[in-house]
Amino acid sequence: LTTLAAAGLGQIVSDISGICCGGTVDALVGKLLPNMPQARLTLAQKELTAARLAQTFGGCVGVTIGCLAGMSCLFFIDHEALERQKTAAELEKIFDIVEMSAMNTADRVVGAEMSILWMVDTENDNDVWTRVVADGDVATDIEIKKTDYVSMVKKLDSSKDIVERTIRTGKLQRHDVKDKGPVKSMMASPIISGEKCLGVIQMINKRDAEDGSITPFNKTDAAVLRVLCAHIASFLEIVETYHDP
Repeated sequence: LTTLAAAGLGQIVSDISGICCGGTVDALVGKLLPNMPQARLTLAQKELTAARLAQTFGGCVGVTIGCLAGMSCLFFIDHEALERQKTAAELEKIFDIVEMSAMNTADRVVGAEMSILWMVDTENDNDVWTRVVADGDVATDIEIKKTDYVSMVKKLDSSKDIVERTIRTGKLQRHDVKDKGPVKSMMASPIISGEKCLGVIQMINKRDAEDGSITPFNKTDAAVLRVLCAHIASFLEIVETYHDP
């Protein structure tokens, strides 16, 4: 339900509850507080303008207090957490579409072992969101679970550095890792829209088509990745235009 629809349904429930339970509440208060002063107006007095105005004013005050009490829960809601959840949900949709449309194909063309899509949240201090969205299905002899492998890639200083440099410079970066470990080569290209970097695609470990050994990414691979990033940038621009009011 939309916010307005939920508010409208809540108002309906509130009004019906007030009509059905008003007399019951008055009777209950009378029993709990028998010494409470009562108006005991006659029928003629109830018809007076002053009595009607007092009844209307009292009803308005009661409704106002009830509504304010009902909204008091808003003070305890973490609005920043809600915004983060909303952003994460929107980015998940983008990740899924990009995965289905382009990244898996590019992985196979380049021969990369894995690709990671990083999205820059320009509206929230340029926070970087990431989720592994493609696995090139390249034969590998690495004895390690994919989830552990992904976690390890994200924690690598060299991996963080190449992504940060790509976002900062807006240019494609290549890096060969000399340390021991499963990650030997990386390439990252920015997703540029105008003068703004929307994200980065990072490719891990190019595999030779013949013997399966890990080799450095070459100029042809860089060209393929640039084309992919350009297509994704166009897609994100269309999505942004569609969502703008």
